[in-house]
Amino acid sequence: MTLPSDGHSLIYLVSVGQRDVAITLPQASTSIGRSLTVTRVDNGHQVRIVPVAGDMVEGNRVPLVMDDKYDSYTLVTDGTQWVVLSKRD
Repeated sequence: MTLPSDGHSLIYLVSVGQRDVAITLPQASTSIGRSLTVTRVDNGHQVRIVPVAGDMVEGNRVPLVMDDKYDSYTLVTDGTQWVVLSKRD
């Protein structure tokens, strides 16, 4: 996943299809103050939000997992890690 260079934040609507989907977050140190939202729009396999190697989400290196339709995470980075601003499941 790449954040646009114009400073805008992003919303991703994810459809899983026939297999699990992994969304890799951009590096926290290069995305300071930026936010992104990932929302799952169908049922089926898992959507996993994975920190890039060396980064963390709220102190963890494990992925955030969405199992159900309309599960959603909004994240922001402080420059050292990603922080969950909101979660809907």
